[in-house]
This record gives sequence, C-alpha cells and structure tokens, in this order.
Amino acid sequence: MTKQMFASVNRIDHLKTIPMNTRSFFHFLTFALLISFSSSLLLACESQETAIDPPAELTLSEEQAVTILTASLEADAQGLDAATAESVDLAESAKSAEAEAAIECGMPFDSSYNFTRNNSLVEAAYDVTIGWTPECNGLGLVQSISYERSLDGSYTTQRMSSNETGSANWTIDNLTGGGTTYLINGNYQRQGNQIITTNRTTRTFDSVIEFTVENLNIDKGDRRITSGQADFTLEGTSGGGNDFLLEGSIVFLGSGQAVITINGNQYTVSF
Repeated sequence: MTKQMFASVNRIDHLKTIPMNTRSFFHFLTFALLISFSSSLLLACESQETAIDPPAELTLSEEQAVTILTASLEADAQGLDAATAESVDLAESAKSAEAEAAIECGMPFDSSYNFTRNNSLVEAAYDVTIGWTPECNGLGLVQSISYERSLDGSYTTQRMSSNETGSANWTIDNLTGGGTTYLINGNYQRQGNQIITTNRTTRTFDSVIEFTVENLNIDKGDRRITSGQADFTLEGTSGGGNDFLLEGSIVFLGSGQAVITINGNQYTVSF
C-alpha cells in the first residue's frame, strides 16, 4: 500500500517538474492531432456522399430516347400513327369525290380541329391543322395527295409528359392502283420539352426529332402501318445543360409493333 502511494506521488511530482512550455507543446500537439483526424473523417464522409449521390442531370440515355421516340408514334399523343390514319381518311374521301365526279384536281384544302384524350393511360390535348392537295393524271383520276399537318399541344402518361409542336409533310400514293394499302413517303417532326421518369429517376429534356419516312404501307382497312421504315435524328439538351444527338432507324412490323435501332442496339416497342 505504501509503495503504491509512493509511486503515485513520484509520478505526480515528475509531471509537476515538466516545464510549462513543454506541457503547452504537448497540449498543442494533441489538439492538432484531433483537428487532423476530424478533418480526415469529414473528407471521407463527403467523398462517400459524392460517390453515392448521382449527378443531377445526365445526357439522354438510349432507354429515355426510346421513350420519347415511342411517344412520337402513338395515336393518343397525336403521333405518326394518327397522322397516317388521317391520310387514309383523306385518300378515301378523294376517291369518293372522284367517283362522284366532284374532285378538284390541284386545289388545296385545309381544315383544323381539337383533339383530346383522357383515360387511365394518357391525358392529351392538341390543336391540329391539316392541308391536302389531290394530284390527278390526264384522265382526272387522283394519283396522289400532297399532305401537310401541324399540331400544338401536350400529353401526360405514367412515364412521361411533354409540351410540344409537330409537323408532317408527305405524299400519299397508290390511290389508283389496287391492293390493300396506301403508300406514304416524306418527313415528320416533333419538338418540345419532356419530363421522363425511368428507374425512379426523373429527367427533363428539350428535344427535336426529325423523321424521314420511306415506303410506309398503311392498311386501307384498319388504317394502321403494316410495313416500312423511318430514319431519325433525335437531338436536344438535358436539364443539366448536356447536349445530345442520336441517330437511328425504325422498322415497322405491323399491328402496332416496331423495332427501334440506336447505335446497333434494337428495342421492340408497341404504339
């Protein structure tokens, strides 16, 4: 007991004999080490958070591009499928007028209407303007129709919403021949701003799509695209300011099916 107390007293006396400057240095060194450790820990945490948190906005992915392209085809969004079906209606009207000897060859016509759709899958509202001119042969029979279309509106689905404008300019052929389809060649465009949600991630984009449609066969009965191809460019800017440009093609399979090819990757879609 006495030895332990004596040893303790010696240690205390030893500490008391350390000069004040030396003890101050020890305190400063201990404080500096604590600050250094805390800073390292904070930087490690910040690095971990940076690695986990995704960038606020990325450029357009192929999956998001397919979402935009598919919407540009859908009839409920007044896409390509709606415009080609409308072309069939005009061709049938021209043939009826021809049968009644009431066709006015080379005379331009125009019309406008409002389109709305509101169901469990989509909400859409568009102002649509169309123009067409029947072209005849020497016998006064309609050979083709020059078709123009413009639209302005918006639509919303579970995955995407868009405010946009669009236009089409093409020729409807095969009015005098037999067969079960009409033939369409020309151009089609959509542009606007989109909000897309994929894999629990929401992105915003401004985009322009340019289509060159080649030999689209449109069924005279159900007015759907049965075959043909469209080459496209899709360009724009993401909400984070990143520019993008994608090129590819769409091959139509019929029955509302198509294969979109981007950078050699193929995506089968329904519209």
